[in-house]
Amino acid sequence: MHDEDPIIGVAVINYKKPKLTTSCIMRLLKSENVLVKPVIIDNASGDDSLAYFKGNIPDIPVLARKENGGYAKGNNDGISFLLKQDVDFLCILNNDVEIKPSTLIEMVQAYPTNELAIVGPVILESNSTIIQSAGGMNNLWKGVSWNLHKGEDLADLHKSDVQEVQPSYISGAFMFFSPSTYIAAGPLPTAYFLYYEENEWCVQAQLKGISVTVFSTISVNHIGSASTGKTSMLTTYLMRRNRALFEKRNASRLQFISFLCFLLAHLIRDLLTRRKIGYYKDFLDGMTENMRIPK
Repeated sequence: MHDEDPIIGVAVINYKKPKLTTSCIMRLLKSENVLVKPVIIDNASGDDSLAYFKGNIPDIPVLARKENGGYAKGNNDGISFLLKQDVDFLCILNNDVEIKPSTLIEMVQAYPTNELAIVGPVILESNSTIIQSAGGMNNLWKGVSWNLHKGEDLADLHKSDVQEVQPSYISGAFMFFSPSTYIAAGPLPTAYFLYYEENEWCVQAQLKGISVTVFSTISVNHIGSASTGKTSMLTTYLMRRNRALFEKRNASRLQFISFLCFLLAHLIRDLLTRRKIGYYKDFLDGMTENMRIPK
């Protein structure tokens, strides 16, 4: 650690949202008692994003990618850039997350001493105290994942006197860790393009002895799905496809067979009730590691 304010490198991905990304950077630069070194990773936006950054935040480095390699590839590129800087901590931050001036120093102060750790705050809905995620859990037997304390009011979580939540994974909207943690955990998995990367990264990190914690006393607000849209075809497709891919890559053989049985049971039910079953192709893409981008 430095004797002066801790230096925090922050990776922020942009995809066709230059104004939103710029607002995110401006909030970061208002952080108190820390020195922030942000980097923007432009995932081949193909619009006026680069010109907008040059005109509005010219001193912020921008990694302009010719192809959109997805969430993990973009953030890995950003972190690789930041690891060459003199930073004490690293942060992955979605451009639609609204932090407070005190958020980063609170994360520093809460970070475990002499321990490899991936940590995060409670994620709240936009302009609300309703919890979107306090980390999440995976059930590899059924192939389901869910957000802890979702829909609860933050005040109720505080009343429960829970200081830390120990989830299976932390929301990829805001993840905070040391450089040594990232080196030990390895880069985020790039097979998913979007969604489930944080699930696998945190699960695999825990197998390496790295702790995963959400601090209930620290919170940020999340607009959510600003780039893809909350109900876009791409979102729906990737959630199904990546659910199967996550199972294939992380479940034991017995757990994966159990997942397939649950999937088969639902398929039979839908066949009997004459429901649409075309979306099962999305799960098949996950099991074969194929990816289609819906139009």
